[in-house]
Amino acid sequence: RIERLPGVAALDIWGGLAREIHVNLSWDRIKALGLPLDQVLSRIQASNVDIPAGRIDRANYEVTIRTPGQFTSLDELRDTVIAVREGVNIRLKEVADIDDSWQRVRQIVRVNGEPGIRLSVTKQSGTNTVEVARRALAEIEQVNEDIPQIRLTPIIDTSDYIKRSITNVGGSAMNGGALAIFILLFFLRNVRSTLVIATAIPISIIATFALLYFSGFTLNLMTLGGLALGVGMLVDNAIVVLENIYRLREEGQSPEQAAINGTEEVTAAIVSSTVTTLVVFLPLVFVRGMSGVMFKQMSIVISFSLMCSLVAALTLVPMLAVHLLRRGAVHAETGNLLRRLVLHSAGWCLGRLEDAYRDLLRLAMAHRALVFLVTVLAMGGSLALGPLIGVELMPASDEGEVRVNAEMEVGTRLDLFDRQFRKIEEIVRASVPEAKSTVTSIGASRWGRGGVHAGDLRIGLKPQRERTRSSEDIAADLRKKLVNIPGVVIRTRAGQGLFILR
Repeated sequence: RIERLPGVAALDIWGGLAREIHVNLSWDRIKALGLPLDQVLSRIQASNVDIPAGRIDRANYEVTIRTPGQFTSLDELRDTVIAVREGVNIRLKEVADIDDSWQRVRQIVRVNGEPGIRLSVTKQSGTNTVEVARRALAEIEQVNEDIPQIRLTPIIDTSDYIKRSITNVGGSAMNGGALAIFILLFFLRNVRSTLVIATAIPISIIATFALLYFSGFTLNLMTLGGLALGVGMLVDNAIVVLENIYRLREEGQSPEQAAINGTEEVTAAIVSSTVTTLVVFLPLVFVRGMSGVMFKQMSIVISFSLMCSLVAALTLVPMLAVHLLRRGAVHAETGNLLRRLVLHSAGWCLGRLEDAYRDLLRLAMAHRALVFLVTVLAMGGSLALGPLIGVELMPASDEGEVRVNAEMEVGTRLDLFDRQFRKIEEIVRASVPEAKSTVTSIGASRWGRGGVHAGDLRIGLKPQRERTRSSEDIAADLRKKLVNIPGVVIRTRAGQGLFILR
């Protein structure tokens, strides 16, 4: 049922017991009847096959017919005729004991210390990880309801990391927008002016959502990261336009004329400023390979949102300035006592900042050679530090998982390796109180390779807000505590490599 879900490529199963029918031949009875052993084996194999029975044409389709011949019960196997002696059929049950048993255990799986079966769902290439995980989890709940004899429990869900990351980036974008509006209010000290400028943010973001929809993009780390990165730049053009309109209003022009003239005067400046920023991001659209996958959508989102903010600054802001801005100080200082106190405090802070900047500028102009020398030294020092900076594809992140891989000498028996691996589990249980779940797999690696001498332990951690140590800290602590188990090579690392954009 899970394999039939859209987007699921495969469902791999580890552990458990596999049914196996044992045919225990009696050597004395076979020898007494003079039956060759290969004849017995060939008769069993020949009786346990499905035989093609031709094809039937039906309407526009061709239907393949087969004759079922495989054994469906132990009685059919017992009654298989393996030879004829003097006109008497000799059946398999006369020369062998047939038992319904299990295959020899070659894999061991423990979930939270208890025996279990491990299922691993792999998505198809190019499909949405979150959507596939949502369908799989819903199907698991349905299976638990339909088959109460078993209980499927999700242990490790890689889509959780993606959803947490997207939520964090989306929250950062919202916080950045709110902070930008607050900073505008602090400097402008006027609610109407702040609202006029702040309209550029939602207008640009909503227009960008339309681009995402029609382009087939999704809300992922790259697109949301582009919005979070560009949200602070969306108000730059609106600020320039509004301040110029206000200047003309103070000179006595009518609201309509001030809006027209003020916008025309700064159009060339803000267009060139926006194009300068676009020149930096647009080339990323044409980058190929891994870099293109990472930054193409981000650059498109930033570029389009900036163009939308430019259009809003040249059209929407002048219109709102005509209807919302009243003649008088943009930095209004009238109203109740609390409002005047806040405005005067903000004005005093800005005044002190301007005075400090003016003094610093005078000092720099008086010592031009020293300023130039300090600038050159700072630039040279920065360039010299470049080779000392490490290089990596992606920074380390806390995925909420720690993995322990263990291996003994090739040929080690399963029971011996299991005893040693239980020592690892005991140390993990005592050393990792942050563990939410553990899955032990002995006898095969994640990709099905390996033997009974290898195994791994995957530790799912509690959410970051419920623990004080990161996954890297936990992995480092386990490395120190797992070095004293003789005969076992142990590798411990925090879960990394989850580079999924969808």
